[in-house]
Amino acid sequence: RELSDVQVLADLSAETLLLAHDANESETRGVLNVPAFRRLTSRWLEICRARKLPLSMLAVALDGLAEINQTIGFEAGDNMLDEAVAFLARELPHATALAPLGGAVTVVLLAAVDREEAQQIAQRLAKSFERDLARVIPAPSSLSIGFATLDELPDDNVLHAARAALAAARAQPGAIVPWNASLADVEAADPMIDSIPHTEYQRILAIWRLFEALCHAPQLDDLIASTLRALLPLFRADRVALWGEVEGAWTPRMVCERNPDDARAAPALESVAEAARITDVLVCEDRGARVVMIALKCSEEITDVIEVSGTRPIENRDLEFLRTFALHMGRVIGQVQSLTEARRRQQEVSDRLRAQTIELRRLVRTSSGLVGNHASMQTVFRMIERSRTSNFPVVITGETGTGKEAVARLVHRTSNRRGPFVVVDCGAIPAGLLESELFGHEKGAFTGAHSRKLGHFEAAHQGTIFLDEIGELPLELQPKLLRVLQESTVRRLGGREMISVDFRLIAATHRDLEAMVALGTFRQDLYFRLRVLEIQLPALRERGDDIVLLALYSLRQYCAELGREMMTIAPDAEARLRSHPWPGNVRELQNVLRRAMLVVPGNEITAKDLHLDAQAPRRAPEEPGEGLTEADAATLLEDAVAGWFWDAWTQGATTAAPQDAIEAFLVRAAIQVSGGSISSAARLLDMHPQTFKRQLEELGEPALSRSIRDHVLAGLLDHELRTTPATHLRDRILRVLLVELLVFCQGNKSEMARHLGWGRQTLARQLVRLEVLPRTT
Repeated sequence: RELSDVQVLADLSAETLLLAHDANESETRGVLNVPAFRRLTSRWLEICRARKLPLSMLAVALDGLAEINQTIGFEAGDNMLDEAVAFLARELPHATALAPLGGAVTVVLLAAVDREEAQQIAQRLAKSFERDLARVIPAPSSLSIGFATLDELPDDNVLHAARAALAAARAQPGAIVPWNASLADVEAADPMIDSIPHTEYQRILAIWRLFEALCHAPQLDDLIASTLRALLPLFRADRVALWGEVEGAWTPRMVCERNPDDARAAPALESVAEAARITDVLVCEDRGARVVMIALKCSEEITDVIEVSGTRPIENRDLEFLRTFALHMGRVIGQVQSLTEARRRQQEVSDRLRAQTIELRRLVRTSSGLVGNHASMQTVFRMIERSRTSNFPVVITGETGTGKEAVARLVHRTSNRRGPFVVVDCGAIPAGLLESELFGHEKGAFTGAHSRKLGHFEAAHQGTIFLDEIGELPLELQPKLLRVLQESTVRRLGGREMISVDFRLIAATHRDLEAMVALGTFRQDLYFRLRVLEIQLPALRERGDDIVLLALYSLRQYCAELGREMMTIAPDAEARLRSHPWPGNVRELQNVLRRAMLVVPGNEITAKDLHLDAQAPRRAPEEPGEGLTEADAATLLEDAVAGWFWDAWTQGATTAAPQDAIEAFLVRAAIQVSGGSISSAARLLDMHPQTFKRQLEELGEPALSRSIRDHVLAGLLDHELRTTPATHLRDRILRVLLVELLVFCQGNKSEMARHLGWGRQTLARQLVRLEVLPRTT
């Protein structure tokens, strides 16, 4: 060779020695680590390409490594590998560089060595191994050698070419195979698993690519294309396709071909695909090509068929692998389809939530909580708007639970009055106490009047007084109310001074006042004085889509109170909400939603989460017990009690000593339904009259008494107190309290115990005794 080439080789050889000295990880002289070997190879490639010098690379594998490890153990097997590397270094003293890749593979760089010389070196190496080393290895062994020469390659990847040639050589242990163009598509086995036969490695690689595609192909079509491409080199197929049924006809959904520009007609396999779906596997020939059709099962249902066609023979183990591959591919496709469906559904939920939020913002009137788009509610809003410009009395009528107080508060808020909004429940206060509550009293006016007390009319000065359930106002008090409305003055019990008051009156009732006037139970002059402006509230069941809007508004409030992510309502649940008769109106709806929130793990409520049984629509009762079965009465009472406790919690009240709270609830309810008779009320609760009287006096002013009447739901407590033993009724109310508190505390039993002032064990016993939670063993 020319002198300049010799000089370059000498300089680069010196560089190799220095690099080997710095990067030597082996005790064997001249052996490099893999990164150093790759850097050195790149440097030699540049020089040899520029100078038009030959360059070759050997990839050498010790055959039978698995048997060696099995015979002498892995540690001794590793020592045997080290000895094999040392043998190569001794036998190839003039090699440019040498590096173990891992496993049983070692690569050798031979600069300035052409194909013929590389072939001779490989042959000498194989003979030397058989003569000197094979006899000391305790298992049948040989060297498989693949080699490649730079000037025969389409690119500079000589290392990959040598490994591909080695992969072909290892199909026949002990063979020496030079790289050629037919090996261009052969995958070079990873040396860490190079004891696996090449075909098995290719199959592992195909499975690996399938799962790799699952991780990196977010779209189903990308996943299918990746997996089909993995089958092409594995079977040296000309074509791989996925067939599916479209509008009753079988057609290729996706096709991968080795030579896409080939003008040959695609195989006509429609009937074959249909047959393969039935038989799982079908092998046939089409115009000289061998065709395998494997059924693809997704979610236990055969939906597609994989086609592999080409000139290469198909063996039985190929069919077994294809079955396994199709099984995994079907599962992966099923997972991607499930993921895609979940994402689509999540997007639907998100879009629906966004649309529902926009609609709620449009329909909610200020902060009153009034939601309505139905024509009947639009009429209500128009009447509220009319009431703004005057101070005339307003009467609000409608079934129990339709939101009369919310409307009254909105009327007050939109008026020009800036004083307080005072609520008086005429039906919840005993007749003997109601006059004192309304008009106030002076000190000493009657037994127990230890100090002066302002009445509700005075408290509402320059504001609004809301007389709820005015139809329950005793007949003897009605003329006194009429006089206050006419003269705008009140006189406290036991007092002489006439006190001027300025208030607006809003009254509400679920009764038909006109019919009461005809019966003589309500004064006609008071009726005409009150009925200046009447607002009729529709029942919830009559409001159509407003039911869903109101449910969404309530959910939004509860989620904010509990710090939960905003929830939405599925279409099937919306339909169920619309079809339910809602005898308890808004209160029943609110409690259904609260209970659903406890059982739903995600952020969407479905129909089954509502636990609403289909039933024929019916009106809420206007009179105690009207049209109610025993089950109806029990259910509505539980809803009423649940609402009472939720009102207390959301207003910051504590539930400590729950038996005391329940007893207070029952005492107030009993005195109300007995018309103020202590003996009758005590009899309802199985109590001595003196004990009942003492408890009633200890309660003082009946806080939350309005809630009692509002949630009685037209005499339900009367019905229950007269038909249910008091002990059973107490347990039922305690159970309702625990169920609702479980929702309120989101299942946190420590938080429940804190609210109740109980120990954890006491709480656990009560939860099991009252069947709130199942007994655990």
